[in-house]
Amino acid sequence: DFPTAAGAVLRPDFTGVEFDEAFANLGSYEIGSSTLYFTWLQSQIRKASGDEEALLTLERKMVEVLNNAASTIEAKKLILKELSWMGSDYCLPAVKELGSVPELKDAVDFALTRLQ
Repeated sequence: DFPTAAGAVLRPDFTGVEFDEAFANLGSYEIGSSTLYFTWLQSQIRKASGDEEALLTLERKMVEVLNNAASTIEAKKLILKELSWMGSDYCLPAVKELGSVPELKDAVDFALTRLQ
């Protein structure tokens, strides 16, 4: 099913990840499950490089995932890692608030060190 030198493979049922779909599913990440939505997020951050408004839009949605009580610890750790290098002052209150969660303490400390 992989493309070869002799021909391409078409997948007519393939659809890309949508913005709302990605952020609706980011918070449910568990270790061992697909990283599709985090890979999508990383590519969106790269595409938005230099566009402050687009980066802020992504950051706001990432903070929503952090603030969502239903988001898993693993999802929050991955979001904190991304925010640690691309976040602005906007995310600081949400990141600091997670410092009281024992499972996130190291990830929060890492993010705050890089953000400040």
